[in-house]
Amino acid sequence: MEGLQPNPQLKELFVKGYGAKEFPSWMMNDDHELASRLPYLIKIEIWSCSECNVLPPFSQLPSLKYLKLYDMKKSMEFKESPSATLILFPSLELLELYHIAKLRELWRMDLLAKQGSSFPRLSKLYIHKCCDLASLHLPPSLSKLQINDCNKLASLKLPSSSSLSQLKIRNCSNLGSLELPSSSSLSKLEIRYCSNLESLELPSFHALSNLKIVDCPNLASFNVASLTRLQELRLRNVRAEVPRQLMLASSSLKLLYIWGIDGEISVPEEQLQHVSTLESLYISNCSFLEILRHWMGSLSSLRALAICCCPELTSLPKEIYSLKKLETLYLSGFQLTNEDRAKIARLPDVNLSTGKLADLKIRGIFYRN
Repeated sequence: MEGLQPNPQLKELFVKGYGAKEFPSWMMNDDHELASRLPYLIKIEIWSCSECNVLPPFSQLPSLKYLKLYDMKKSMEFKESPSATLILFPSLELLELYHIAKLRELWRMDLLAKQGSSFPRLSKLYIHKCCDLASLHLPPSLSKLQINDCNKLASLKLPSSSSLSQLKIRNCSNLGSLELPSSSSLSKLEIRYCSNLESLELPSFHALSNLKIVDCPNLASFNVASLTRLQELRLRNVRAEVPRQLMLASSSLKLLYIWGIDGEISVPEEQLQHVSTLESLYISNCSFLEILRHWMGSLSSLRALAICCCPELTSLPKEIYSLKKLETLYLSGFQLTNEDRAKIARLPDVNLSTGKLADLKIRGIFYRN
């Protein structure tokens, strides 16, 4: 690569399996030479350059929009100019980092402190299997953020003026708390497999419509404000307090998916209007059953109901036969009595299924978890 002289009009650069310890000098020179040499470069992908630990000063490139780095095993940092006037990554829109094993922070924080307007256009950030990443400071321009398998990540700081619309966090076992600022743009939030997450702060989210929390068994401290536009809520293997508080904070919930929750999800009688908007209800592998009898009379909008693998359920609540809008009833994991079958048969608009749940998912009634 040392002898290459790329055309100044070059727009895309792919490097895979480069075995040297340093990138060629034409990529590493100071004084903004890379920026002047490749002023129109838009996309860079670096794959499996396992011996390199210093990357070229890509942040100088004026037209760079897409940067993807994969499988870098050494300690990694960017070679940057100490200039206090430089804006880092002036055009970058997407950054994807995958299996950067020894990455501890995205950028040198001393440089970011000097260049306050860095990353002015970064809208999508995806981080996967960066096992040493311990903290994350984000620019306010982000609209999508996804973090997977970063087991040392202990803190995540979102700017208060964030334009973030989608946030996904998966398998970050060291993340103990998550505090999100109020947002008028966040519409989708997903937290999965964060086994040590104990505290979650959800202030006012006026745009949040889709929320999923999966396999966070230690989540105990849960503060939530108003979620006026929340329509889809999916919860699996969390404490019963979590769905109770989320339901009380929402007023327009249409789909509720509950899996593997032990304990009663009690909703005060005077606040049962919080379940009256539900159109689809899925309950699986849960020990609580009184919820059905407690809620059933208030589920006036319910069109689809699925009950799976709840062994304590021996018969259907009688209130189920008064649900005037019910169209689909899926039952699995217990034996229907002859009396229940006879009553269901008298409901002309209800389609009873005891087969595979995939049949319902294919029709779009329930989301594939």
